Amino acid sequence: MKTLEADPIYSYCVRVPCSLQNELDFGVLASKELIATNESEAIALAFGLRLGGANVFAAIQNSGLANSLNTIGSLVISYEVPFPILVTVRGLVGDPNPAQAPIGQATVPLISALGCDILYAYSNGEVNRSLLSLSDRSVSRKVPPVVLYIPRWEQ
Repeated sequence: MKTLEADPIYSYCVRVPCSLQNELDFGVLASKELIATNESEAIALAFGLRLGGANVFAAIQNSGLANSLNTIGSLVISYEVPFPILVTVRGLVGDPNPAQAPIGQATVPLISALGCDILYAYSNGEVNRSLLSLSDRSVSRKVPPVVLYIPRWEQ
């Protein structure tokens, strides 16, 4: 497994911008960053890059996770082209915005229903370590591993 001191292990990070990602440093993980307008687009772009042989991960918000479930199921899982997916989580206990609670509570059950392995990360370092460890293992999986980033106020 590579370390953070080495060159980035991923060719691309395809992400939907989110304020919770501001404290994450994707530059140590990926050589290039592509910005998507929504979660389904991010998953589809990452799928295409992975299909073309690139080492890629997607970073999406849980607020748009439900909109991307069909893309994950019909492309990534059914064609067995997995790549790590980082999901920033809002709506758990302590979130200052109560409108995020319904999807916050549904996030883990939705991901579990797809049969994805879930890893939890509570800091930039934990996100980096999780994604670095998954870069070696995700190519042998049939379903994408998912890293849930829980912001500090969730602890």
